[in-house]
Amino acid sequence: LCYFSDAAPDVAECMSPNGEMQITEAEHSCHDSVTTIPDNNPDNSQTYTPHSPPTGDGPPKKSSRRPARTEPVYRPDWFVRFWALYPRRTARAAAVRAWDKLRPDLDLCRVMTAAIKAQMQTPQWREGPDHIPHPATWLNGARWLDEVALAPSPESTGWAPDPEVY
Repeated sequence: LCYFSDAAPDVAECMSPNGEMQITEAEHSCHDSVTTIPDNNPDNSQTYTPHSPPTGDGPPKKSSRRPARTEPVYRPDWFVRFWALYPRRTARAAAVRAWDKLRPDLDLCRVMTAAIKAQMQTPQWREGPDHIPHPATWLNGARWLDEVALAPSPESTGWAPDPEVY
């Protein structure tokens, strides 16, 4: 294998049959060696030196994380109403981030309020807080758009008590 160097057009670098790199002048064949580069790794094994982190007595690094906000930037008074209405009050900081990202207008707040009130009547939400999504999940997932499947009333199933019997 032989190729010519861009840096010196009259010099070619060649690989000899025994695997050593050779540098030859362009007019000579690759096997008429002028200079042989020694092979420092004859068994072709890869050498790996693991990285060891520096040690020292320097000051501890400060955390780059900002403290979680518990109050929204966008319409905090509207968020307080949402938070008071929503039946599962967990992960407030995540809910604040979702609220600030959503930035609901007044019409959307009205739709969300109606949806929360309707979803609170569903069997899933009535089973307890473990079956109610976290507020941030509800906001991020636009869950006010979910269809609300209310529990069937006894009248609609035909199993309503007959008022004349009792």
